Amino acid sequence: MIAIGFGINQLREFESTPGMAGISPPEWPANSTIRPHAGQSMLVMMVHPQCSCTRASLSELDTIMRKVGGRVSGFVLFVKPPGMERGWERTSTWSLAQHIPGVTILVDPDGAEAARFGALTSGHAVLYDPEGHLLFSGGITSARGHAGDNMGREAVLMSLRGKSTQHQTHAVFGCPLTDVPTGIALP
Repeated sequence: MIAIGFGINQLREFESTPGMAGISPPEWPANSTIRPHAGQSMLVMMVHPQCSCTRASLSELDTIMRKVGGRVSGFVLFVKPPGMERGWERTSTWSLAQHIPGVTILVDPDGAEAARFGALTSGHAVLYDPEGHLLFSGGITSARGHAGDNMGREAVLMSLRGKSTQHQTHAVFGCPLTDVPTGIALP
């Protein structure tokens, strides 16, 4: 019983511990290879294709994209570390992302784009308004691998509905995008 209790406690602690928070630039990165669409907000999510926590982040992105219709251009960047074989990034999370309306999927070799947007953890999303000003940076789930109502998703939706023009943040729950020393292994 003690071992089971300890295991449950460890799992809860893992689920509720956010990943490393990066700092997103306040303006759309000029050196980004992603070109903003004129007159539209831009929502970009960086993911590690091998992170099981990312499924929930993609589910939340799907919810957002279905609620906002064509008012935002969405991108999912699959970070591909150096030395990985061709197609390594095409996992079940890639398949999930393909079914999200209004989203363009891109491979991010060496995590270059993720670095430009200040993302360190899988599931990190950034929202920029049509003028290129940062509105949101962070995660859109409430815990690792948990989809459902949460403050991150609501902050993005409020910004897209014009109810918030202040930069908002939320903790990101996922695996490291690159080999940064966090003490947390990919599940």
